[in-house]
Amino acid sequence: MPGKTRIFVPVIAAWMAFLLIPSYLGAAGPEAASAAPAAQAAAAPAATEPVVVVEAKPLDARRQSAMARGVAALLKEQAADGSWGVPQGSVGVTALCTEALLEAGETIQNPAARRAVCFIL
Repeated sequence: MPGKTRIFVPVIAAWMAFLLIPSYLGAAGPEAASAAPAAQAAAAPAATEPVVVVEAKPLDARRQSAMARGVAALLKEQAADGSWGVPQGSVGVTALCTEALLEAGETIQNPAARRAVCFIL
């Protein structure tokens, strides 16, 4: 199952970034994200204005950006004792978050990863 873990962990990191960083969707939250396309359509410019097509970032760049946001969210939410979880640190949640950090490219030399491993042990 190592192949599935490599895919699953970045997904967890991106999911946590989505949930833990309100600025990801703006201060309004998920409801505003679903209402945004309707609001943009209502405020669309007149048909006489030229349409400018902007190319989307390549998939790899978007994936790296999502992983960086996920790592930042994990580091921001880590408790001083190295754990993650509410209200007190949970070994299981901490283990998953630590694995996500390591799979995202962080090393055990990172102080946050080291604190997490010390908490687990």
